[in-house]
Amino acid sequence: MPRAYWRGFDHRLLTSAVILIQPSESEFGYIWERIQVAGKSDYDMEILNDLYQDSAMVLPHRPYILLTGEFRSKTHANYLGAPHTRWNPDLVLSEAKFLHFSDWPVSKASFAQLIYPTDFSPVVVCSY
Repeated sequence: MPRAYWRGFDHRLLTSAVILIQPSESEFGYIWERIQVAGKSDYDMEILNDLYQDSAMVLPHRPYILLTGEFRSKTHANYLGAPHTRWNPDLVLSEAKFLHFSDWPVSKASFAQLIYPTDFSPVVVCSY
């Protein structure tokens, strides 16, 4: 599982957007038990972090997971991994293996309105 880079690296949270799993009947039972006692605000990411945050192999988030909201962000240090690395949106998009539609406050693509709210359009700034 890659880190949820958008939450910052101090939290060490893993994202459930991309998971490489080795099938295991015992692990499935373990996860299923946790799901059964989960509250309404416990989502897959929270459950998997509770269970595996300290034991899962961490995949690099770059290039395996990219949030669409990254293109609206004013700073890209969390995604790039280093403050001195230059943001090149064309390169980032071409390298991305998985693009996750998460662009708060814009709703998910499956729930999007027919007219895109221009208030949320990103400011395009190229630094390359």
